[in-house]
Amino acid sequence: MPDTLNYLIFGYAFGLGTLGLLVGSIIWRFRNLAADEATLAILEKEADSAKPAKQPASEKAAQVS
Repeated sequence: MPDTLNYLIFGYAFGLGTLGLLVGSIIWRFRNLAADEATLAILEKEADSAKPAKQPASEKAAQVS
């Protein structure tokens, strides 16, 4: 009977290593997306504060006449 214990250990180590890389990649991507979302929220808030407030049409008409 051949001794394949080393191959079994290598196979499990390779599989767990691959799974660990996959989980690490997902966590890394999630953190980057959270940081991007926070940046976009800040930029959106700055863009909204830079815009003049919209006036209803009735107020615009009152200012013209």
